Amino acid sequence: FELTYAPWKVDEVVVNETKRITLDLGSQLYKVEDITSTSGTIPNITIGITLHEKKGTVSMNAKKGWFSYWETIDDAPLGTGVVVDPGSILDHADYRTLKKDLSQIYIMTKPEKKVTYYTGFGWSKAGVITSREAWNDYLDRFAQQLSVPLQVSVK
Repeated sequence: FELTYAPWKVDEVVVNETKRITLDLGSQLYKVEDITSTSGTIPNITIGITLHEKKGTVSMNAKKGWFSYWETIDDAPLGTGVVVDPGSILDHADYRTLKKDLSQIYIMTKPEKKVTYYTGFGWSKAGVITSREAWNDYLDRFAQQLSVPLQVSVK
């Protein structure tokens, strides 16, 4: 499905944005194609992971292109994460503030017309991913698979 946002401004630059979201059965992550057009130059496209109460653990491997946050919400641990092509990453930051739900892991990518990334979560009560280590291993394997995509040829 696609989400098209009303145009918005970054300083005086008008940004038009559409997100195309693809869900694959059995995957913890879904694909996001963030397609933008602008009336001028913008510094980056930023992807974020909310740190909620800031009581969780941040893990990052920018060289492989994955970022994660493992936290307990109510009585259940869960991990949220992003996997993005490391070649498109400009910078990243663990930003903390006292304002509720505004602390983030920020991943700044090149301001390309289309930025593709994968995001999602693993919830311990689902019984598939039950620890921070398992979540980070999942993201690491996912990033590795993206770096060497399956190629099929028909003769």
